[in-house]
Amino acid sequence: ESASEAHSGKEGQGRNGVVLPLGLVPCIDERGWRGAYQAAELGGMSMTAIEYLSQVTYIDRKIQYDLSELEELRLRAESVSSPNLAENVSHTRNTEAPFVKVLELIWAKQERINRELAELEQKREEVKSVIERLENEDERLLLLYRYIRGMKWEDIGEELHAGRSTLFRWHKSALSKIRVPG
Repeated sequence: ESASEAHSGKEGQGRNGVVLPLGLVPCIDERGWRGAYQAAELGGMSMTAIEYLSQVTYIDRKIQYDLSELEELRLRAESVSSPNLAENVSHTRNTEAPFVKVLELIWAKQERINRELAELEQKREEVKSVIERLENEDERLLLLYRYIRGMKWEDIGEELHAGRSTLFRWHKSALSKIRVPG
């Protein structure tokens, strides 16, 4: 069960099939997505604790998607042919090798991934500091395992020696104590 499935709010479809919980919207600039998420202004509603904590997961998913696109571009670069230099030179035709365009796309995608990784690390540290303010150790560990490490409920249960219903009770209690910054 993902973080977005663990809450009862409605969800919206983000770019590339990324599911965003209610209240999270991608930041968009003139060039498209930058991978950042912010609270949506929904009739005066602010971001909930689970939406705030889930930002790390959604940024990570975006990076994973971009990495798969990068791999596809690299495979394309290996299969694109270079121009035949023995051909007659045309002054009106683009003589740039097709693989150059693919290499430019690879470079741009890698730059984007690097920015997203920096954003992910910043958001991870921010969320971690909010979680670490919780006094109850079980609740704190549960949120760290779930939202920082991205662990599944079953794995968290094994780690904390607790059943699913206990985990959900701790989770609900912890969420009620989280104070979303801003």
